[in-house]
Amino acid sequence: MPLYDSFIGAMITGTTAPTAGKIGEQLISSVATTSLPASGTWGDVTSLSLTAGVWDVSAYGNFGQGAAASTGAAIGISTTSGNSSSGLTGGLNRIDFSPPGASAWQAASIVAYRVVITSTTTYYFKASFSYTSTAPVADASLKAVRVA
Repeated sequence: MPLYDSFIGAMITGTTAPTAGKIGEQLISSVATTSLPASGTWGDVTSLSLTAGVWDVSAYGNFGQGAAASTGAAIGISTTSGNSSSGLTGGLNRIDFSPPGASAWQAASIVAYRVVITSTTTYYFKASFSYTSTAPVADASLKAVRVA
């Protein structure tokens, strides 16, 4: 008979998903084929509202470019909504990468950015692309796993 651990809220065998507020709880927000903001500005791709605790937050995006090529691309995870890069730190919760070429797709991700929060806070998957004509699009997800 499997053991039940009330702290993590799941069977030790791992066959039951942890409930809200328990270690291992997962939240995911996904969007499909959404247009990115104006060239050179930051914009919100998707968001998650997280309750107090310690979370590993990750972001994944698959970015497509239309007929025109991009000259710069970046993604980040931030508590600041809108066209701001406030709170983004390269190598921690922001990465800059080579954008897709014309008619191509390029994937990028931020893996396990750990946050400790004391009250419910919204986290945003942000993106910024510099491009010459048609806005790139993204299939993207923001995921959070409670670790404490």
